[in-house]
Amino acid sequence: MSQRTFRSRVWDEMVVQLTDQTKDEVVPEDGKLPDRTGNSTVTDLYRYDALQDEAKSLRLLVLLPGSRQDEIACRLYETTLDKCSEPYEALSYAWGKKGDETPIQVNNGTLYIRPNLRSALLNLRQPDKERTIWIDAICINQADTAERSRQVSIIGDIYRGASQTVVWLGESSGKSTPAAFAMLKDIAIESTRLFRATSSVDESSHEQNTVHIVDCPESFLEVVSTPSPLFDRYQNNEAIIHLFESTWWQRAWTIQEITLASRAVIVAGKYSLGWDHFRSGINYGLRIGIWTPILMGIVHDPTADLYLALQQLLRKLRTANPAVCPAQSLLEFLIHCRRHDASDPRDKVYALLGLLSLSDTHKTHPRLPVDLIPEYASSVSDVYSDTARKLILQTGTLDILGSCANPEKADVQRKSCQTLPSWVPDWSLRANIAKPFMYDAIGRPRATHASRHSNTTPRFSGDSERILQLEGYEITYITSLTSPLHKVQFGSEAIPEPTRRSGDGLRILLARIGNAWAVLGSIYEMLMSLVPHLSVYAEWEEFALKEAPTNPAPSSFARSPSTSLLGLTTDPLHALVSRLNATLALGIVPEEEPTDRLAIYWQTLCVGTYTEPPSDKRRKIAMQQHFYTWRNSLKAVRVLHRWRADGKLRPLAFVGFVRKTWNGISEFFRVLEGAYERRLARGANGYLCLVPEQAMDGDKLMLVKGGRVPLVMRQDEERSYWTLVGEAYVHGIMNGECWDESKCRELKVR
Repeated sequence: MSQRTFRSRVWDEMVVQLTDQTKDEVVPEDGKLPDRTGNSTVTDLYRYDALQDEAKSLRLLVLLPGSRQDEIACRLYETTLDKCSEPYEALSYAWGKKGDETPIQVNNGTLYIRPNLRSALLNLRQPDKERTIWIDAICINQADTAERSRQVSIIGDIYRGASQTVVWLGESSGKSTPAAFAMLKDIAIESTRLFRATSSVDESSHEQNTVHIVDCPESFLEVVSTPSPLFDRYQNNEAIIHLFESTWWQRAWTIQEITLASRAVIVAGKYSLGWDHFRSGINYGLRIGIWTPILMGIVHDPTADLYLALQQLLRKLRTANPAVCPAQSLLEFLIHCRRHDASDPRDKVYALLGLLSLSDTHKTHPRLPVDLIPEYASSVSDVYSDTARKLILQTGTLDILGSCANPEKADVQRKSCQTLPSWVPDWSLRANIAKPFMYDAIGRPRATHASRHSNTTPRFSGDSERILQLEGYEITYITSLTSPLHKVQFGSEAIPEPTRRSGDGLRILLARIGNAWAVLGSIYEMLMSLVPHLSVYAEWEEFALKEAPTNPAPSSFARSPSTSLLGLTTDPLHALVSRLNATLALGIVPEEEPTDRLAIYWQTLCVGTYTEPPSDKRRKIAMQQHFYTWRNSLKAVRVLHRWRADGKLRPLAFVGFVRKTWNGISEFFRVLEGAYERRLARGANGYLCLVPEQAMDGDKLMLVKGGRVPLVMRQDEERSYWTLVGEAYVHGIMNGECWDESKCRELKVR
């Protein structure tokens, strides 16, 4: 046997072995050895040429045709947006973690990409023709910091100019992916048919095609019979869960990419569905209760949280007031997109700039309306601090202070900015953080203003302008606090997957029985853990009743002499209704029940939110009734808490709660969002208030010039500087009832 023949046989055996291992790849015929992963031929590393026009140029990737067994080969060329001669697509995907990078061929050179992108290219490649796509990881020289900064400034235009944005959710998942896409297509068709039967506008551009958490049934018990023939077929169908578990929803950049797309398509493996149909299917399914992200009014399944946040953002963009300044819009984007992630924390800001209109495009560095230029040479701390300063100055408000969280909140998270001042939000934190009080409990802009719409007069001093100088004064200080109230969240991971085991029938049967007990045990533990959450409300009410709050009556309420006829009975709902009916019979339409001993407490819980329109004089009465219905559902929990036995008798408390809520969930559950991640507190002057979780005895309640709400602040030992703890809700002073500008003095916050 000749040496050449021997080498050929050895080579053939290596090809077979590598092919069996990779299944997707075949060693090319030119004899070049593949890399250790077997994914692509290794040649000289691809080297980027500098872009000729730094301000306007971009690179486009031509994905060359091939089968799944061929190595990925591409051509990369430079063009400009205004001279681009051919249509191109833009890819929206999650980068994934570093490591296990695999090579592809770009212009006869080797470029390493991450596995998720390689998977996308394999599935998007066409067998017989080229496909032109813009992909950030390849079309931008990621090693060139200056180029990255310039290219990020025009990414918004790149996605707007694309013929289509391809949203890559990842590889398909067995039978779940085709089932999910078929189901969503069916539901979307029905949604479109029903919508067109009742409306003449385009569904894809209508607010009907967005959904908010408040649009969803709060419980499976609330789902009633529906005219949809698909309801029974698909109710609680979990095939779509794996689509929402894609890391695409978590990435900060994808918000801009999908929002700016003129047309988009959702792709998972070889399956695809238009974005508008995808949204129609999901939103209609949520509205009629095929799926619900809320259980029993209080348990949130975070699986769809990021999708719902995106829908809320789309609704906000569609109904945006053109008079709102861009800086205020950017602040709202940052708040709504806080739970998204970015491998570079600076991108939590930069990824949203494309949502704002560009100006001064002929300058070397396009400047944005908020005067923020992407600069990756700056530290994360500098980027966040600079953003906060500009938002304070350009919005003329202190609303951004509501997004600040104490570093203690990051105890289990990556803390990217150890040196941030307390008045600068760390946008890299993705924990559950209290909702800013610039909104009410259901996400509407707060109409009241604690400092009577006074103008803020901020100044910045110190090294790198890290000290914020405000004007304000102390109302009182905190003397006592309750336990914090945390949002209850359980995802699909809370319930174990069915055990799949091989073996004889008896073993399989025993395994299934064991798994069933495990599932039941998991559900039981999940439900029993609700009792401590409910017990916090019992603790809070006990705290509120211990001393009568001294909060002043809001300025919008004026007692009528005839309201004294309503009597002094407090708790029972039927008594409130009876008194209301008696009052209405006298021709009196009160805005609220003036003799309710828990009025300050429940209006603090809902942070002054009323679901009825402002024009309805009885909206406070309606919310009061919702509160007492909700309170009645907690009767068993309150009793056990009073006995200090809720830990041992959790099943009794839970059963009591279920019995009270079996026929329906009170609307009051919907308005508790503002209370989560906060504590109930009492001031030295007797005020009952809602304060940040990090608040401590001795912290001051302050009113500051330009502040929409009171602030909780902590003074240092030298009494020279203040630390911002967070916002407070103090019922009765939220609309300027206690504001006195003459009391203001300088406050240095760091």
